[in-house]
Amino acid sequence: MKKKFKVLVSLILVAVMVAALLVPTLAASSPSSEDQFVSWSISEDGQTLTGDKNYYKVNIQDGYYVDIPESYHYHNYIGSSKGDKMTLYTNNDGKNIVVAEPVYYTVDNSYFATKAVKQELQEFFDVAKVKEKASKIIATADGANYYWFGDMIKILDEYSATAAKTTISVVDLLQYDKTLIRAYDSTGCIYTVVGCLYAVDGHMSYYVDFTKLSNDHFDEKGNFSYRTGTVDATPIQSTEITIPLSNALSNQNGDKFVYKAYYENNNKYSPPVKEESSETVADEIDVQIIGIIIFFIILVFVGLILPVVPLVLGLMLPRSKKLLKPRGWYTVAATSALWMLSAIVLIVLVTIILLINLI
Repeated sequence: MKKKFKVLVSLILVAVMVAALLVPTLAASSPSSEDQFVSWSISEDGQTLTGDKNYYKVNIQDGYYVDIPESYHYHNYIGSSKGDKMTLYTNNDGKNIVVAEPVYYTVDNSYFATKAVKQELQEFFDVAKVKEKASKIIATADGANYYWFGDMIKILDEYSATAAKTTISVVDLLQYDKTLIRAYDSTGCIYTVVGCLYAVDGHMSYYVDFTKLSNDHFDEKGNFSYRTGTVDATPIQSTEITIPLSNALSNQNGDKFVYKAYYENNNKYSPPVKEESSETVADEIDVQIIGIIIFFIILVFVGLILPVVPLVLGLMLPRSKKLLKPRGWYTVAATSALWMLSAIVLIVLVTIILLINLI
């Protein structure tokens, strides 16, 4: 009975030691919720993309552009009809529009959106409704973006509707400084240019509403053409419009887009994109190094320092004359030694894995 009891105690001790040793390793190796990579598939007709949810193909109309300031890049990819790999990224804030970008550019980008966004885009692609359906209006000039809060575009259009027009050559307009007026869809990632303000000698002089022009004023890609022809432009003269415009294009409304990229596989750190500073990446790498150091401290403590006590006791106590049967303590010492040996093997394996991932 006593022998069975000693065997049971030894087995329990071994189980506790093994569990304690594996806890930090399993904690480091087991994927968290952020590491559960989304699996993607695409229907045979290429119209439905399935991942975390269903996305449906959207044909971006001529004159419309996709521009995602904060993108979230997925780890997995899909194959194109030509056998090329296509990486996937989305708008980080809403994750309701997905761009499939070919790795080797053998095909064009494909765009997918949730059902709700796709329905909204159908109306946004209608030039007659684009301003009404826009989520925001941004005027851009010389790399600066001016966020037009309130009804600035309505004020400008109402003024243009009643003011006298001037017929002017598009070739002349090409030479003037331009402030493009962009209308963005509900996601804030798709825009089209709905008009332009032209400045002569630093003074705002003309406004052209592109939504009021016929198709022959645009090129094959849907962009306003400055090749030949004339347009009816609205002179910017009255204080009724110059003062609101001056306020709308003031520095307090101006800013630059800051592009950021986030990755589903956040163990891989890519170089910063566009205006993202290198300090941000350095901070992320510092956090990764701190995590690795903490992991090794725990592993060394649990695997090498903690079993020293039972190892010493297992070797010293059998020498006591009061112990007639020291075999149990030798078992404890052997188990502790095996525990420490296993910890060394684990440390070596984890180190190799980390080196492989970092190279």
